[in-house]
Amino acid sequence: DIELAPDRSKFAEQVSRDFFMAHVNDLDVIFLKFLDSRSVSPESFLYDFDKVLSKTDIAINPGPGKFENNFEDYRKTIKKIHEILATRQDEISDLIAACKGIEKRSYSKKNVPVWLEAAFQKLEDSGSDTFFDMEEKKDSLFRFTCTRLRNSTKPGFEPPEHEFFNLCEHLLSWHEKFKSNLIWLEHKFLSFFISELEKKKQKDAVCFFDDLVNDLAAALEGPERRGLVKAVRKNYQACLIDEFQD
Repeated sequence: DIELAPDRSKFAEQVSRDFFMAHVNDLDVIFLKFLDSRSVSPESFLYDFDKVLSKTDIAINPGPGKFENNFEDYRKTIKKIHEILATRQDEISDLIAACKGIEKRSYSKKNVPVWLEAAFQKLEDSGSDTFFDMEEKKDSLFRFTCTRLRNSTKPGFEPPEHEFFNLCEHLLSWHEKFKSNLIWLEHKFLSFFISELEKKKQKDAVCFFDDLVNDLAAALEGPERRGLVKAVRKNYQACLIDEFQD
């Protein structure tokens, strides 16, 4: 009594929306802003993992890792950055200007104050829920990380040092945690999708074209495989494969 459904898109869309309702929408707003910066949505997950979803035994790398949810540490960091930017922007600008080895075409007397003020205004607007995208050509705060300053300092010279730069570097480490969290979320989505889609198929008594392949493969590896092979050979003397990839 199972019906073959040629299009699984409506089923898949519902499962993906269910996942976001249950496991994504109530996450911390800062991490949600990170997901938004990566255009993560129920539709994007379906698009990105379309070829994986029909292969339940495929190996996924990298592994899921763990989910970091101590976002109060992130908020404490941006609070300290806000306090410094509110009163010590000139101090930071002068420190960078005095560094002889730093790349002055980028870290110019014109650019540095503009970058600092942009970060300050963003904090003023969003407060404790501010998300900084710590990548090149994204938020200006990235340019004040220890990593970026070190890479922008000529060999033989020491990059400038300041508490502010260390705090920005800490935000950079958080950016890596955000990316790791996304990988964890993707793994959870895959597990959820496979499990929930199977439930929906059983409830509605439907199967998809992928199931014809997967169920046959499972049957050929199961305890009744010899009976299946014997029955097929009895009914069919030859098999014509019309598409090479099959």
